[in-house]
Amino acid sequence: DWVLGAEELDRRGADPTMLDLLRWHGAEEVEHRSVAFELFQHVDGGYRRRARTWAVAFTALVFLWQRGTRFFMENDPTLPAGKATFKDFHARGRQGLLPSTGD
Repeated sequence: DWVLGAEELDRRGADPTMLDLLRWHGAEEVEHRSVAFELFQHVDGGYRRRARTWAVAFTALVFLWQRGTRFFMENDPTLPAGKATFKDFHARGRQGLLPSTGD
């Protein structure tokens, strides 16, 4: 949802081709989510399996998301000494450049 409506990326002059590609990818992810849920409902649909699978997937995604965020922040030339911190991530979320961590 964030990437589809991140207007701050447009205002900051993000490369239009890359921004189109990023938004296309975000739209594809929304479609994949819908298809995966419909398939799950068709094949099984049990709440216990859904909760167990969610717990495993959530744990893996948090790990991968954190690792990816750290990689990008460490390679961001605008950060001092390539130091990735949660404070920087939070600040960029408040600026609309990354998904918000909430206030």
